[in-house]
Amino acid sequence: MAESAPTGRSTLLWTLAGTALGLALLYAATRKLDAVALATTLRSVDWPWLGVVLAAASAFCAIKAWRWGLLLAFARRPPFRELHSAVYTGLAVNFLVAHAGEFLRAATIARKQRTTTSAVLASIVVERLLDFLALLVLLALIAVVLPDRPAMVATAAVISALVVAGMLAFLVALLHPPAWSERLAFRLRQLLPVQLQQWLNQQLDRFRTGLASLRNPGPLFWAVVASVLQWVFVIAAIWSSGRAVGLPATLAAVTVTLVVIVIGLALPNSPLQIGTTQLAFVVGLGTDGTGETPAIAASLVYTSFVILPIMLTGGIALLGGPDRWRR
Repeated sequence: MAESAPTGRSTLLWTLAGTALGLALLYAATRKLDAVALATTLRSVDWPWLGVVLAAASAFCAIKAWRWGLLLAFARRPPFRELHSAVYTGLAVNFLVAHAGEFLRAATIARKQRTTTSAVLASIVVERLLDFLALLVLLALIAVVLPDRPAMVATAAVISALVVAGMLAFLVALLHPPAWSERLAFRLRQLLPVQLQQWLNQQLDRFRTGLASLRNPGPLFWAVVASVLQWVFVIAAIWSSGRAVGLPATLAAVTVTLVVIVIGLALPNSPLQIGTTQLAFVVGLGTDGTGETPAIAASLVYTSFVILPIMLTGGIALLGGPDRWRR
């Protein structure tokens, strides 16, 4: 019980920081907003496109769950239903407290599979590596297809490449530590109490176990393919959100929107990612010359038919689902 208070305070501070940042970004995105024009645009939404947005969001979650099963190579693969539910739960919590959902879904699967949370967390770290690798692949393809692409696409590709290189070097060093790093780690451990040394060694061994997917080329290849498909469906959701409010956004503009959303995910976020999403749409679709008001309208469609449904579904899964209610 004594350890829960610092965790609660940290969560509260992180949430407050995210909310403050989200409000600041929302203000930056809506300074020139025409409220009357926004209301008119939303009243004339093309309803069939909303179904496409919702379908793209559902496909994203399903592929994310399938990919996660491929990365859990160190244990018996959990049923897809369990993975799917945990993915929704994790995303729902992330939309409230940034990054907290990753720990929750790892702990959920670890408990159900009777394995260690550290090992499952390692598979989520591999997920992040593949996310940036897939983003890099998409950005490279867009750079080839669109010679007049915005400069931000090239910048994002360079950043993604650096992140992939850094994460890959870190994971390889964990699996095959060089002699100098082992000597340094040994000296640092001597400064700690024996009990803490044993705990750290145990957690490190479990984490390395969770990286087993990096040694399996077949499943790893399909996990990369799934990662690319994930981003394709997010791009489809962004594009369809624009179409729903009458914006024929270009592939370059939609990709820039995705890049800004991904960058925003690394920051503290407000609930429902309010502010971050709006600024991403204004900046991204703005590369097409889209005005602030229609871009905000598209962002509200994205929030309402991607983020909100995932959050509600994750909340149901977190509470145990309809089966539990009936019991």
